[in-house]
Amino acid sequence: MALDVVTVGVVCADVMVRPVESFPDRGKLTLVPKLEIHLGGLAGVTATVLCQLGVKAAFIGKVGMDGFGDYILNELTKQKVDVTRVKRTSDHATSATVVLISQDGERTFLHHLGANAAILEQDLDFDFIRQAKVLHWGGPAITPGLEGKPIGRVMKRAREYGVKTSMDTAYDGKGIWFGHIEHALPHLDTVMSSLEEARHYTGKQEPDEIAEFYRSFGVKTVVVKLGADGI
Repeated sequence: MALDVVTVGVVCADVMVRPVESFPDRGKLTLVPKLEIHLGGLAGVTATVLCQLGVKAAFIGKVGMDGFGDYILNELTKQKVDVTRVKRTSDHATSATVVLISQDGERTFLHHLGANAAILEQDLDFDFIRQAKVLHWGGPAITPGLEGKPIGRVMKRAREYGVKTSMDTAYDGKGIWFGHIEHALPHLDTVMSSLEEARHYTGKQEPDEIAEFYRSFGVKTVVVKLGADGI
């Protein structure tokens, strides 16, 4: 099967609760108008959206042997995402996020790394990846098994096969930031970051400065996401 894009990295079950303006007192219960489960994760969602647009996409990652893992694989398959390289593990639960959404749309996250933390360089099938036009990494800061030197080697190897490379950053709850992506940057064609994340990853404040920082490593295209102001 010819592939357009292979995504690797974060997939999770998002339990979305809205609206949430305050937390109940400890040990108490509060009723909420809406609670839903959706497919989440920077790599998994990218693959599904691309398939909806008619792109042939595959996802590489790990999920647990549990209900959330069943749900994720079912949702990816329904969207025609190739999941033949997804591995299931009994050592980790599937990654999940509780998303608390306020009246104004602001989102607050409680995230469990789960099986996403167990994705390693050796889990990536390069005979499979080399069929694609693009390799996309979604989730630096929440894929610890790939970050640093491993993802640098992965992106370098993909480039050597003639595959273009891209990365979409995530918020780093540990405060490491740049160290997660440093080794990948010289081997990336495209980088995407929200403005807040990009300020932490680069140490720069304005979009033009952020773009210049990323491009100084050889990145060709930089996308800075500005929320309601677009990109």
